Amino acid sequence: MPPTFRIPGAERPPTGVWDAAVATDSIELVNPELFYELARFYNRAQSAGDLYQRYASGAEVDIWPRLREGPPAFWPGRKLSPEVAADVQRLREFRERQGELSREADQLLIKLRQVSRN
Repeated sequence: MPPTFRIPGAERPPTGVWDAAVATDSIELVNPELFYELARFYNRAQSAGDLYQRYASGAEVDIWPRLREGPPAFWPGRKLSPEVAADVQRLREFRERQGELSREADQLLIKLRQVSRN
């Protein structure tokens, strides 16, 4: 069976924190270097959301409705069907991006904690 993934109750990973910080001008409290890092992080998070949406759009058509049919629905002959293979590749790219974001978020959290102590 092809791997599947869903974000329950959401169309994409959350990125609204950045929008809220900018809208309330609270982002101005952050030094320019950290501001840039936060902006880059949320830009990448937005990009990850786009990757997820592309994956989910394909999976909604090619994978999720056919899960009950079992492996034959996805493996006609000896090869994974091209559309499902493309969906799986998009999921791989999303997972890689999420891993990168998770590591980056950990580093940003350390920096934010340091700033808040000062």
